[in-house]
Amino acid sequence: MNHKWYKEIIAYANGENLQFRIPSVENNWTDFTNEYASPNFNDTDVEFRIKPKPREFKYIIGLFKNCEKPCIISIDNTSILRNFENSENFIRWLTHVQTLEYDEE
Repeated sequence: MNHKWYKEIIAYANGENLQFRIPSVENNWTDFTNEYASPNFNDTDVEFRIKPKPREFKYIIGLFKNCEKPCIISIDNTSILRNFENSENFIRWLTHVQTLEYDEE
């Protein structure tokens, strides 16, 4: 039988970032950043997880004829850009595609 935190132990050994929390004290996850000590995976008061990768949100700002102001367009892929560029109301893009990273929580 594997240790309760087997996946987290392997991830930590491979250099991945971990987070921890002590549910009896606080429910928020905290990055484990101690360079001089290893996490105590045997502490029954502490929970561990592999730090989630940040999510991405892509967007671009375009100017269209039928808008009073530039319209902000949220995109997922370049095929959507072509649809707007082919529209008769499209004037031009005001920015390049921007990527905003954010944590899930």
